[in-house]
Amino acid sequence: MSSILECVTIDKENLGLTDCNKLPGLLRGIITTPYNFKFTLADAVDPVKWQEALLAAKSSRVYLFPWFVGYEDIMSPAVYQETVLAYLAVRDGNYRWRFDVKENLCIHKAMYSHRSNHDRVWLIDDLDQIMGTRNAAGTHVMGFTQQLLHTEKMKFSNGTESTTSPIVIALQNNKEFDKNGVIIDASFVNELLRIVDVELTIVGVPSLTTIVVDAKIKCTGQPLNGLALADFVLKTTAGATQTITSFTEVDGRYTLTDTDFATGTLTLKPPATLSIQAYEANTVVVTVV
Repeated sequence: MSSILECVTIDKENLGLTDCNKLPGLLRGIITTPYNFKFTLADAVDPVKWQEALLAAKSSRVYLFPWFVGYEDIMSPAVYQETVLAYLAVRDGNYRWRFDVKENLCIHKAMYSHRSNHDRVWLIDDLDQIMGTRNAAGTHVMGFTQQLLHTEKMKFSNGTESTTSPIVIALQNNKEFDKNGVIIDASFVNELLRIVDVELTIVGVPSLTTIVVDAKIKCTGQPLNGLALADFVLKTTAGATQTITSFTEVDGRYTLTDTDFATGTLTLKPPATLSIQAYEANTVVVTVV
């Protein structure tokens, strides 16, 4: 006959000193993931797996934020109660930070779309270590749960300090780090690619034989050079794939040719399969006259 234990004891672990001195360094970045995203222990140290996740479809994609230029510790401290008879622990407090990003208005606005209290977050320090937590079974690692990731108003320069975009991150449960935290050596993190948005714009009037399209970096307007013929995805209004026989490029302007183009849509292949990385394009309507 089974019984319910009202108290569960935890075996105390030994505290013998070893040569290991692995600790977090100064936090300088984060990677956010969907709530259920996780890695096996082997995949967590594989740069290929991380890059695949950064280029995945939006439903499962992870995001590497720009590197931070400012750091503020805003931890909630442990809470204690003092009585005439005792000093009592009430709660542990929690991990919270305010970070500053210095990029541009495009990134400031893009980060606004990442406000969340549901995603998970991995922490990256200046020792090129990534920090997360083990799952209950101990078979996988994942990011920390969040109370919130909140972008704040842009902090304008005052003449002695630069303009920055502040971000506040508050973790949900300190035990995810204090009891189940993991620190992963990740020197590869500096080589991971973030996706850049590309804007396609139809030039002139498409015909049965010719479609001209500009491909430009959305934020800067710079031309995107070097796309391959297979990178373009042209479909009819019914969703059928159309053939593009050949193309030419002049400084980001691509002239696509065939013999029987039809009205439909044009975009680029997903970031993971594009011939050059890492870019993601909008979809434009192509009206053939």
